[in-house]
Amino acid sequence: MKKTIVCTPENAPEFRALARRWPELGQLIDALKAQDLFPGLRAARITLTGDEKQIAKGLAGVCAENAPEAQKTGPAGGAL
Repeated sequence: MKKTIVCTPENAPEFRALARRWPELGQLIDALKAQDLFPGLRAARITLTGDEKQIAKGLAGVCAENAPEAQKTGPAGGAL
């Protein structure tokens, strides 16, 4: 199963939270914006794949369950 979520004013806070939890995503967005190749989150789309239960969680499921390990533990491995 697959679902594409488009960034809207209503879900923009969730998209920003996702970019913060995934430093590589945030860095990619910043680099593309700096080169005028990406106008910002208003152009963002994320496609979720998996089972219906996981997809039903939307962006919140991605943020909570799949954040990079470094973000779960904090700097230098200390707990957040």
